[in-house]
Amino acid sequence: MSRAQEQQILNKAETQNAQQLQNAQNSCAQAQGDVYNYAAELAKFAVAHPYVHTARCIAKYAGLTDDPKQRRQDHGNPSDWAVKTFSTEKEARNWEKAMHDSGYKGAGGGAGWKYGYTYTITSTTRE
Repeated sequence: MSRAQEQQILNKAETQNAQQLQNAQNSCAQAQGDVYNYAAELAKFAVAHPYVHTARCIAKYAGLTDDPKQRRQDHGNPSDWAVKTFSTEKEARNWEKAMHDSGYKGAGGGAGWKYGYTYTITSTTRE
């Protein structure tokens, strides 16, 4: 193969690489635009439908117990488990009702009341 032929092949490869790079950059820009548009539409939906956004997509659970350690195990050891201590049953029941009224899931009315707990419901937790 002559030097001229080698140069011709090299030039053709460089041209093809430049075109493929341009195609990749165009595809990337298109994908970024699509992601931006999706995020914008999702944000509009979340504002227009706050209940769906908070209660269905990011469901939370609230309950009362006298044994938070055991209750945490019963619910599958949620990573964001939070506990609140109460002085009276009335205070605890009012807190539980307020949590459920604000969109938290939970049965309510159980026997225990000394501790309130919350966590995010995920595929690994149990309600």
